[in-house]
Amino acid sequence: MLLVLSALPWERKTMIEELIRKLKDRLTETIGAFKESLRLIRSGRAEVGLVDSFLVEAYGRKMLMKELATITVPEPRQIIITPWDKTILPVIDKALKASPAGLVPIAEANFIRINIPSLTAERREELIKMLKVKEEEAKVTLRNVRHEFLKELSQLEENKVIGEDEKTRGEKRIQEAIEMATTELTALIEKKSAEIREV
Repeated sequence: MLLVLSALPWERKTMIEELIRKLKDRLTETIGAFKESLRLIRSGRAEVGLVDSFLVEAYGRKMLMKELATITVPEPRQIIITPWDKTILPVIDKALKASPAGLVPIAEANFIRINIPSLTAERREELIKMLKVKEEEAKVTLRNVRHEFLKELSQLEENKVIGEDEKTRGEKRIQEAIEMATTELTALIEKKSAEIREV
């Protein structure tokens, strides 16, 4: 039986390109969210990323810490937060104390100091286990994304918008994009694990 496609060759190519572009955008978002979740895991080393995205109630609305202060790391285990407006120093101090990150701020006259304690061996192991859980959750997300886009590709074939060869090429490109995202995810986990172990 002769298969009659409903789209012209250039339209079919454009549809697949659009599908792959959407997939790559989705993977970029997924990896970005994963990086953000890793930043919140304290490795025992002082990093600006531990506090820069904290929300602080200031000037009648919630604002990011980095919008209110200069954040520096003068020593490997110390963070200094210097608000541009010294009157909000107590508000920043309160937000830090209320955060689930377990940081202990010390308010000085013009800035807040946070000393990052070194991790115990037991705490390091807990964090490594937590990373493994996060890695598995992220891999499940990537598998779900792959399934969603393969299904969308199959629907294009079922609706006779693309042919079998185009579907096969599309499947290969989807798989390649997922594998690249998985490799990036694994590299991020390995880097964070090394940070936790070395400090």
